[in-house]
Amino acid sequence: MKFVIILYQLITPLILPMTHKLNTTLIFTLLLTLQLPAQQATLLLDIKPGTANGIESDAATLAGGKYFFHGKTVAEGQELWVTDGTSPGTHLVKDIDPGVASGTGGGLIAFKDKVWFKADETNAGDELWSSDGTDAGTTVIDVALGSDDSSPEHLAAGTDFLYFTAWDNTFTRGLYRTDGTAAGTVLITTELGTTPVLQILQVVTVGNIAYIAVDGPAAGQLWKSDGTASGTVLVKDLAPGQFGMIKNLTPIGNKLYFAGSVTFFGEYQPWVSDGTAAGTIRLKDVHPNKDANPKWFTEFKGKVYFHAMSTNFVKGLWRTDGTTTGTALFKDISISEFDIDAYNMATDASYLYFSGSTVANGRELWRTDGTVAGTVMVKDLDPGFWDANPEQFSSA
Repeated sequence: MKFVIILYQLITPLILPMTHKLNTTLIFTLLLTLQLPAQQATLLLDIKPGTANGIESDAATLAGGKYFFHGKTVAEGQELWVTDGTSPGTHLVKDIDPGVASGTGGGLIAFKDKVWFKADETNAGDELWSSDGTDAGTTVIDVALGSDDSSPEHLAAGTDFLYFTAWDNTFTRGLYRTDGTAAGTVLITTELGTTPVLQILQVVTVGNIAYIAVDGPAAGQLWKSDGTASGTVLVKDLAPGQFGMIKNLTPIGNKLYFAGSVTFFGEYQPWVSDGTAAGTIRLKDVHPNKDANPKWFTEFKGKVYFHAMSTNFVKGLWRTDGTTTGTALFKDISISEFDIDAYNMATDASYLYFSGSTVANGRELWRTDGTVAGTVMVKDLDPGFWDANPEQFSSA
């Protein structure tokens, strides 16, 4: 079975007896490229020998058939590492900031068979880097030339472009795109209408289109960009003349799901957009005049599941087909019996996996086959009412 829990919090050593670092409660298991029997895991490499943590960041991604992550040693600090699922194939990619100083941190994203990330190097400053898993193939795109920091953020990979925000040498923050080359890295805009790019909160992509949520007075506005200044336009203002809010942008298929609020008080409800004003709608008033906080939108068997707080403050698993009439609570759950607090969710061909909690068993690994009867706890990993707290699910 190819199912992954990247970070695993465990009170009692039940299924991961191979590790001696239980005092940290963060167990890093590189199972993504491995075919291992259930409840069996292998320590690939003790990156920082002893009880110290060799992995302090949960950022990791597959790119070009390799698995990249941030590793930390005494000699090199925190830098980019790679693994092919074997001990010999698990190694430092490049000491970007030579010596004990750490060069890398933050998110890792796959684009054109490479991993993209920000890193700090003395001569180039804090800039955008990419790697194919080799020292020679790990290079920088220096947006703010020289040792000035461009501090790239909001990396989002489209079909042809990688979008990101960065500072230039005049200390102006802009929305950029790159095709993976220095020559193909261009500034799109420094403003969204009258909103500075500095106030961008999140960027995601649907195909090659970037969707953008912002902060400040325009917080209720959803924007999109095709990578050009003229093609960077407002999709919809959720609360014209008021102070709306948008978060949790999640691309699924050719649509965008997100949490939207039409008030300053953050009364978030589930929304969907097809990229047009008319096609940007609230799916359901899940918790009227309250914050439903919809999140972890995940596609499974043609439907989209998400976690939300409904009436009587019951946390539940909801399901939608992308229409208002097709959005409903998947399982009517009493908070005293089954309080779903899905840190996130992941799928394989047969099941949707998530973290669920009961009074008797605590927070454990659950799954559903898309039916109410088929929504069950997989295993009480930490027996009794203790919480195993499975999180950071990833689909293989």
